[in-house]
Amino acid sequence: MLDNYNNINSIINLLKIILIDAIFLILFIFIGKKYYLKNILKNNIVYIKKMNKKYNKKILKKSSKAKSYIMKEIKLIKNNHVYFMQCVMPTIILMVAIVIISFFAIPNIRSFIENELDIGQVPIDLSFVGLILGLIQIILTISNISITSISREGINAKYMKSLPIDFYKQYIYKTIPQIILNEIFIVVILVFVKLIFPIFSFVQLLLIFILANLINVLNSDLMVLVDLYRPNLKWKEYYEAISQNNNKLFQYVLTIIIILSLVYFKKTYSNLKLEMACFIIMAIIIFIIIIINFIVKKNIKKLYRNVE
Repeated sequence: MLDNYNNINSIINLLKIILIDAIFLILFIFIGKKYYLKNILKNNIVYIKKMNKKYNKKILKKSSKAKSYIMKEIKLIKNNHVYFMQCVMPTIILMVAIVIISFFAIPNIRSFIENELDIGQVPIDLSFVGLILGLIQIILTISNISITSISREGINAKYMKSLPIDFYKQYIYKTIPQIILNEIFIVVILVFVKLIFPIFSFVQLLLIFILANLINVLNSDLMVLVDLYRPNLKWKEYYEAISQNNNKLFQYVLTIIIILSLVYFKKTYSNLKLEMACFIIMAIIIFIIIIINFIVKKNIKKLYRNVE
């Protein structure tokens, strides 16, 4: 009887031990799963995220330098009231004026043209295209963004040399704000032309648009180059960066040269079809832009010596 009791007691104790071990095992697994494994996974995820973040930063650094630099230029112009008023506002006012004229005066202008002229007989030739391009070029001289691209940096211009961006790329980025503003203006002008002279075909307007933008790029490239060669960095007040900048004279000279070139092209290529003449002029302007950029790239370090 006693032996049976001892056996049963032993079995009960064994079962208690097994049950306690099982409870501790379950608790260990539960706690380990909840904390230890979680921390391991969390650390792995954090590590992976950090690695991805570093990798993405490397990609972003490569892809966002241009964007950051251009945005810096735009913010400098936008946030500085003096620059904005003198570089951007005149062009905006002119664009608004053209839009207002488009709403109120175009019907009268078209009525006058139709009564005084046979609008269907107005020749859309190189002379007409040259007249539009000449008008666009004159209006492009209003803005001072490119011609003061280096000068408006003032005493901070020297820090341009320490930026982790190639000098030539900085030169290219400096041309873009002016090109963007002029691009909007060119579109407004061409819409205005189309409303007055609906006989313009899409192809003809496209040719003028391309030519105008090539002239736009040529303008901006040359004006940044002039300001890089002759920067006005020793000014005390912001308005002096523009008012004391004598480089504006070069912009007027360039306008005269471009208009005279358009007159020359008109005389030289007047016997050709409009499309062919435009393609030849495009090729000439593109060639000039390539030569300018080649010269600038080759001598960019010498040019940056002027930035002190």
